[in-house]
Amino acid sequence: MKKLKILLITILTAFILCGCGNDISNVSIDYGESAIYSKQDMDDATKVILDHFKGWDHGYTLYTVSYSGDEFSLKELEYRRKSNPDIDECIVFYTSFLTPDRDNTGFTPNEVHSMWEYILVRSDNGKWEIVGRGHG
Repeated sequence: MKKLKILLITILTAFILCGCGNDISNVSIDYGESAIYSKQDMDDATKVILDHFKGWDHGYTLYTVSYSGDEFSLKELEYRRKSNPDIDECIVFYTSFLTPDRDNTGFTPNEVHSMWEYILVRSDNGKWEIVGRGHG
């Protein structure tokens, strides 16, 4: 009986904690068209974005993640290489999200923010790393 109570408390706690995060359950991903990046490249980059977004303060809802296009990503790569010539690739996505009813991070509460950039880079076909985010 004691083991059953501990199991039930553990399950209940897990359900409560799952409800405290950010909502990415209905995010729409628009890969656009790219002559540079494969769908797998973009999937790897969007996974980094989704993982990062889940770590924000609680209560945000992510609506969209959209590839900015090859031209913009190449311009950003050129800019990033000025400070780090070892960067091989740069990819830029725009996101839109809803802030929570009460927000203490500087965003307006209960407002949709769009065109929020995520700039990711990698070298030697390694893992994508976020090097910039926000409004460009």
